[in-house]
Amino acid sequence: MYRFSNKNCMSKNPTLKKLKLPKVLILLSVIFLSCTLLIIINFFTIKILSANRAYVNGESHYSKGQKDAARHLITYICNEDSLQWKLFKKELSVPQADGLVRKYLTNNSNTDSIKKALRTGHNNEEDLDDMIWLFKNFNQVSFFKKAIVEWEKGDVLISRFNAIGNTIHDKIKSGHLDDKSRADFLLQINEISDKLTVNSISFSNTLGDGTREIKNYLIYTNIFFIMIIICSVTLYYA
Repeated sequence: MYRFSNKNCMSKNPTLKKLKLPKVLILLSVIFLSCTLLIIINFFTIKILSANRAYVNGESHYSKGQKDAARHLITYICNEDSLQWKLFKKELSVPQADGLVRKYLTNNSNTDSIKKALRTGHNNEEDLDDMIWLFKNFNQVSFFKKAIVEWEKGDVLISRFNAIGNTIHDKIKSGHLDDKSRADFLLQINEISDKLTVNSISFSNTLGDGTREIKNYLIYTNIFFIMIIICSVTLYYA
């Protein structure tokens, strides 16, 4: 009686394994590399978006500090109450601190000085490292570079605002603040406040546009790598 022998089939198995093993390793390597890159890209994208959010939040403190300072300065002009002068200086210190942050980051100053200024600007402690990282690594990227320009314009206006406040304070102390001077100063304060409002809106819109652009790139990148993973898994099972 004839019996079927498996010897020939068994002799081919090592060869088949040698042929299949490199292909399997390549597919597994592609899957592993795609997953790793996907995780890294998502991590840094989330980090960028978080830092962007922190800058937008910081701008709200910047704007609020300026508006509150303007309110106290106007009250100070009207009633010459020294408490209003102190409150003006206190509120104005918030945007002034943010101005120092920009200068420190631009000049690559030490991290402790930068963080101290960020805290004075009422920025959240958990966001400080991300904010510093974003500025140092993305200050030449188009959307963030444009935001820095708007930031610098705002700092110039804050310096003018502070100079006006000091002039008003000197006139009040010397008793030379008449009705005409009061009217002129009020016009200057309103003019600077209006310009700062436009500036703050432009700053936030620029960062918002950058955030949306990054989100779109993230979606496309995720789709690309997910398709690579799906195709690799399909080929592996095939």
